[in-house]
Amino acid sequence: MAVITDTLSAIEQTEGSVPRPKPFPAPKPGGSAGLVLGGIQTLFQVGGRLAPGPLAGYAVKMYFTPRRKKSSAKEDKLTERATAFSVPFKGNQFVPHPGGDLSAWMWGESGPIVLLVHGWETNGAWMAAPFLNPLLGAGFRVVTFDMPAHGTSPGKYADLMDFASAIQAVAASVGEIHSIIAHSLGAAAVTVAIGNGLQVSRLVYIAPVCWILSLTEQFCEVFKLPPSTQRAFYRRMFDTYTEAAFVRTSGDVASRQIKAPGLIFHDKGDSRIHYEGAEAIHAQWLQSELVTTEGLDHREITRNRSVIKRTIQFVTGK
Repeated sequence: MAVITDTLSAIEQTEGSVPRPKPFPAPKPGGSAGLVLGGIQTLFQVGGRLAPGPLAGYAVKMYFTPRRKKSSAKEDKLTERATAFSVPFKGNQFVPHPGGDLSAWMWGESGPIVLLVHGWETNGAWMAAPFLNPLLGAGFRVVTFDMPAHGTSPGKYADLMDFASAIQAVAASVGEIHSIIAHSLGAAAVTVAIGNGLQVSRLVYIAPVCWILSLTEQFCEVFKLPPSTQRAFYRRMFDTYTEAAFVRTSGDVASRQIKAPGLIFHDKGDSRIHYEGAEAIHAQWLQSELVTTEGLDHREITRNRSVIKRTIQFVTGK
């Protein structure tokens, strides 16, 4: 487990945050990906013992740097059918952002708006692909967008707070939102945005991130940061976000504030985001229902026909 401070542990107890599962085992990819990962792990294991401070700074930059997903031909065809628009965005004080407009799209001429929110290292068109036609057929307008440093939106770095600010910026641009369907870190960001005043009637979370600290712990596990580098890594993290911010933005704490009814999907075998997090969110979100799937993993769950069908039924109130 990652090196966690006594202050953080005390805050978790005060806020009633439940214990997090251990990180997933580090992946062991083959081929060139395995060589790259092995090289980075060696860099941290050797260099981190000699110069933990500089290596921790490098680790923090890595942590906040998403790999951009290039849209597929199918996804490009979806956005070609849409009305493209831009959303002004300035970022926040936590990670550097160059400023500039977020890329966004709307489909449909009339009807309530459903906002589709993607997670880390995907994009708006990817999120729209399985839900667009069923939502249009049900009489909704559909909006999606690329998060900062994702898709065609500007930026190199991103974080949870950027995600939440981007959601609020898009909502302010399009007007009243009936429902939000969000995946992974996008779901966690929606919860933060609701805490900041975002209004919505219905919510669907698919494989939501619960504990933000589980992401940093997983990062340390994947890249094999030695204890000295982990300590320096967390010192830098807590200089950016306080220990209290990490705890209070976690789903098992922040979800208590959600008043809208919600539907949560999570696969029991999710190998990226802990299923136990969905249980913890559900336990605190009074008007939520948890639907457990098996054999769909983290991203494939968004393409499952039963998940899509139940989502459409829920947002239509059936």
